Amino acid sequence: MSTESRCVLSALACSCAATLLLAVGLPKHAQAIEIRSASFESTLNEGSDFGWRVDSPFTVTRTSEAGGADGDYAAKIVTNGGSSGCSCPRMTFQDGFSYGSGDEFWMSGSWYLPDPDKVYWSRLMNLGHFEASGDPDNWVLGLFREDFEPDAVKLVARSYDGDTGRSDLTPAIPIPTAQWFTITVHAKLSPTDGQALTEVYKDWELVSTSTQRNMWQNSPLHFYNAGLSYFWNGNGDTSVYFDRPLLGYVGKRD
Repeated sequence: MSTESRCVLSALACSCAATLLLAVGLPKHAQAIEIRSASFESTLNEGSDFGWRVDSPFTVTRTSEAGGADGDYAAKIVTNGGSSGCSCPRMTFQDGFSYGSGDEFWMSGSWYLPDPDKVYWSRLMNLGHFEASGDPDNWVLGLFREDFEPDAVKLVARSYDGDTGRSDLTPAIPIPTAQWFTITVHAKLSPTDGQALTEVYKDWELVSTSTQRNMWQNSPLHFYNAGLSYFWNGNGDTSVYFDRPLLGYVGKRD
């Protein structure tokens, strides 16, 4: 990766500005990025529209136990065995945006997993379209931890309710144990193969590029969730440390 591109990614992951003007590392037509980001150095709720959703038996606290991806503090999610209901301790950006075909964005997050095996069949972050429960149009573009060897994550576009017609946008990307790592996604959305673009970076290095469709269907994505967006309760007790959530829209909205 060029020095210029690395600077762009570092700025994306660390900036708390509402608008970040960039001249390098982006398509020529992109003039601006509207940034949503948060830091947990002083509070858990900075930047989030609704604070954290934490259903019983989960807990979320601010801690320096594992340091932070970019400072001294992070959010600590404790699963306490999980739940058969909404197993989704997460923070949200949902400021009225609506990303559909042709829209271009970045999303990012950083995690420290003491035991990656304890987050099988779980989701670390996503953009989502969700109406009423059971709505057939509900779908997600998310970072999944599935039953990969070695420990790894994968970016997938799929229905919330199953794998039918899913689009796997990366190979399995290995992740470390008990060490901070950052996953950054740059995407131009399309439901059509060859018209989409998905680039995935791990710790600022490009690890995957795909032009496969990255929309499960045409309904637009209208919120970002991150932390532990979904946890399979069969994993039992574990802790997940999370830092640096970010969502950036490329270009000017009409």
